[in-house]
Amino acid sequence: MLEKMRFFSVINEPVEGFQVGIRGALRKKVDMGVVEDVEFFSFLVEERKLGNWKRVLDKLSIRIKDFQPTIILFSHTGKRFFPEEFFSRIIENNSCQPVLAYDERDVYGYIRKPLPQGAMQLAKKMDVIFLVAAGQFADRFRKLECKKVIFLPHVGNTIQFGSSWIPSMKREFDIVLIANFHPSKIPFMSMPGVKERKKLVSVFSKEFGDRFAVFGKGWEWCQANRGPIPFEEQENILRKSWLSIGLDHFSSYEFYFSDRLPIALLSEVVHLTKWNKGLENLFVDNKHCVFFESIEESLQKAHVLLGKPREELLVMGKNGADWARKYFTEDKRMELMIEQMKIIYVEKNKK
Repeated sequence: MLEKMRFFSVINEPVEGFQVGIRGALRKKVDMGVVEDVEFFSFLVEERKLGNWKRVLDKLSIRIKDFQPTIILFSHTGKRFFPEEFFSRIIENNSCQPVLAYDERDVYGYIRKPLPQGAMQLAKKMDVIFLVAAGQFADRFRKLECKKVIFLPHVGNTIQFGSSWIPSMKREFDIVLIANFHPSKIPFMSMPGVKERKKLVSVFSKEFGDRFAVFGKGWEWCQANRGPIPFEEQENILRKSWLSIGLDHFSSYEFYFSDRLPIALLSEVVHLTKWNKGLENLFVDNKHCVFFESIEESLQKAHVLLGKPREELLVMGKNGADWARKYFTEDKRMELMIEQMKIIYVEKNKK
């Protein structure tokens, strides 16, 4: 029986406290009494401080021993290697059999951006893996003989996004895209979707002129370019427009979308997103967001939406935001993760 839950988070962040969504969701669970206590270990920060990955692992094992967790959650550790000896050490020094979980919110290709060896090695040691894509991407982990693979989609956090506002009836833009553009100089080595993004920006720039804007890195060649923005500024930018549009890398992965989608929905601005298999099971087309399958269709649908009374767009934007608040927030994702990890803990610690 699980009487208390002590949650140790091995978190990926460039500076301490950067991951406000995950930290906020876990702190909230502590305040609610769902989790007894939580501790965070920012491995990138520690790596810079200590200058040596072995020292990081030594410090991590000591912190885990002192904390005595029931759950250890590793987040997007990438190429970093966790040797067998590390796991033996943390298990031997713990009073219970903690749940080992891996939360991977990135997706990987094969030739371009391949799945890191370190991630594959870590995944094999985990009791459960949470992924933001299903289908063939999840199958790659199952082929590694991972014990349990669970799909949990990307979410937005309500600390930085989804703030209350009075929608303006006058907006600077008709449509905005927030995305980066990084084509490879090596033939056939660009990320999936790069050519489509370039085409979308070119077509929309020609069609909408100054009423279309693209924010992100790598668009200097484009007249619609407004430059990169800080992550937390996305909502402010989106609310300057009547529509937003998204086109993800790896859109062929079933059920996959990046966090740009829930962030856009939380902003209460109508969002167009490229459809891929499974999204129709998560969102209602033309209610929560608007699907398109080609650049030509996205342009056509953008014109249809902009031809609607502005009051209709406000209603559609609110529908999307309400749906995102209900199902696609850090709080909801953490709730679902904890439910699964509780079940696994009880199974591992049966007497």
